[in-house]
Amino acid sequence: MGDKFQAYASSHGPFDKEAARPGSIKKYPDDEDFVQRNGQLRVSVRKGLVSSVAYSCKEKRDPTAMNNVACYAGPDRIKTVFGDRVRVLCPKLKANDPNKDLAASVRAHDIVEYQTRYIVIKDAMTGFIVFEPGELETLVGLNWERCPR
Repeated sequence: MGDKFQAYASSHGPFDKEAARPGSIKKYPDDEDFVQRNGQLRVSVRKGLVSSVAYSCKEKRDPTAMNNVACYAGPDRIKTVFGDRVRVLCPKLKANDPNKDLAASVRAHDIVEYQTRYIVIKDAMTGFIVFEPGELETLVGLNWERCPR
């Protein structure tokens, strides 16, 4: 985090600018998102600096792990590794959202002290995002909210 995007792209690129996702809310309107052309990375850039890096797990056979949680591990593994430090969030949707059915099986598992968000779909971790220090705790309410009890 905090690297100049051009330097990051020269060692991880090439990247293509990604269009804003419909219905997604950005905390900082000037953030730009880039997706790795031939890889699994997605990068958010603010004022020319990398502010978050996301990794999307490859289909089914991906040995990648972050903080001892491997791709396609279940939410129980996240709980085992981090215990009560896990904050579980649900997608924040509008009533007419076309992804409403899928959203019932999607959760974000946040580990604030590591600035890491694990995305869990149908009880499998399908990707993770690492944020710059102090950022993750401020994101509740934008696209994710506390799950209804």
